[in-house]
Formats: sequence, structure tokens, C-alpha cells
Amino acid sequence: MKPFRLKLLVILLFFFSFSVFVFNSHPVSGQTFSLSLWPPILELMIQPGKTITQNYQIANLSDNPIQITCQLLTFAPLGEKGNVKFLTELPQNIFFTLDNKDLKMGQAFTLDAGKKKDVVLKIQVSEKAIEDDYYLTFLFASQTGSGITTGTSQTGVIGSHLLLTVSEDGQPPKKGEIISFRTKKVIDSLERPTFFLKVMNRSRTFFKPQGQIQVQGMLGQKFSLPLRPDNVLANSQREILTATDSASPKFLLGPYRVTVEFALEENGPTLKKTATFFAIPAKALIAIIISLILLGIIKSKEKFLPRRRNHS
Repeated sequence: MKPFRLKLLVILLFFFSFSVFVFNSHPVSGQTFSLSLWPPILELMIQPGKTITQNYQIANLSDNPIQITCQLLTFAPLGEKGNVKFLTELPQNIFFTLDNKDLKMGQAFTLDAGKKKDVVLKIQVSEKAIEDDYYLTFLFASQTGSGITTGTSQTGVIGSHLLLTVSEDGQPPKKGEIISFRTKKVIDSLERPTFFLKVMNRSRTFFKPQGQIQVQGMLGQKFSLPLRPDNVLANSQREILTATDSASPKFLLGPYRVTVEFALEENGPTLKKTATFFAIPAKALIAIIISLILLGIIKSKEKFLPRRRNHS
């Protein structure tokens, strides 16, 4: 039991150091052993008293066999950048087992080079379970088979986030708040504006901001930047980024009014806040001033040189 606890501690430290809570639709790959795991993140909603199963596929893309152990850990948000901290205590009245006949949670299995394996997670929610969000990570810890022959081995870990919502009616209430929305008051006309948006989730379930930042100038210039639909976990706050800034024009001039508006869910109520900034061609003006000064110096020298020649 002690070696397993030590391995679990190594897993916690390694995965905590490199975990960034960025959710997307691409497979996650372990760099050390060329492992891949699908899905990289899963969002499930289940009623109390129900049972569901979810298939995970892990693949060994390396040239060596790998010893793998799977484990579930809970996590909580850490800071405002989307990072997480891992916890060891599993939620009460929710039971997690593997539905594979040849595999149990915490039991090591060998995955040969180039092979895939389906691991089926079974989730049983008791009728006594509290309607709430539960955040877990399904971890797969690996060790190369090279240690058998060489006496050396390497370990690594790959994981998939599981956002589990227990709800009787499937419509848990969502409540959010814009903590702050700001930008630099004055920018250069050639500079792309940067916006800082911080959102607070005051509900017991996660949500994804669905909206955009709209920018409009006094001279009719107008463009918009979609918000990245990052998950804001229950009772936490997070900085929200824009998905792209390609829509920003290359030259800005004058005052601008900026409005961020988004919904917490489809067809839900929206949150809105405004800010302002002013764009001036500072770099261009400096270049013009320097050019005029240099031009003045050159002209003054040109006038001075003929006088000296005439005098001589």
C-alpha cells in the first residue's frame, strides 16, 4: 500500500505542476510516452438515483509497452487563470468503478506498443446525493517497460477532466457577475487593444460565457471579438480571454466605447459592462517630429555652408 501512495503523490505533484484548465475538443497527448486519451474533457449531467457509463480510449503511440494504472481524483479551481488543485477525497453518495471485466480501479495493466484500450467508467449516483457540481480527473499513470531489462524506468501521467452535475430537473440555476472589465485608457493607433475581463460564478454549477466584446468609435469604426467559452466553475472567478483578435483593425483613431455582453447559457439572461479608451497616433507623431527636426537641421546646414564659401 505504501508504494502505491508514493506513486499517487508523484502523480499529484507532476500533474499539478503542468495542469492548465483549458478545455478544447482536441485529444490530449502525453509527451514522454506518446500516450493519447480521449475524451480530454467530459461534461455530464445525471439525476440522483441514476447510473451511467462512459467509455475512455487510451492509446500507446510509442515503441515500447507501458504499464498503466488508472485513478480518480477530485479537483477545485485555483486562482483566476483556469488552474486547478487536486484533492484526494472523492464525493459522498457517488460511486465510481470500472465496467471492464479484466480491470479494476488502481490495478495495473500492460498496453503494448501501438495498441489501444477502452476503459469504461461506471458512475452510480445515490438518491441521497446532493444536487451539486462535482469536478474530477480520470488519471492514467504510466511506466515504461524498459525498466524490466535495463533497471531504469520513467513515469508520467495523462488525465481527462470530468465535470459532473447532479440535478433532478436538468436545469440547475446559474448566476454570474462581472467583477471587472477594463482596458488601457490610452493606446497607440497602431496598437491592438487588450481587454481584461474577470467573471464570478455565484451558482453551484459551472457555466461558459457566450458572447462577445463590441468596439465602436466616434468615426463609425466598429469591430467585435468573440469571448472564448472557457468554463467558470461553481463559486469561483476566472479571467476570460477573447477567442481571436484578428478582427481588430490595423489603425485606430479617436475615442472608442467598448461593451462586453454575454449569456451564462443559451437563451439565458445576459451580463453587460462598458469601458472606454482613446487611440492616438503617438508613434507616427514622434516619427514626424523627429523627421521635421532632422529636416530643419539639414536645411540650416545647407544655408550655413554657402555663407562660409562666399566669405572665403
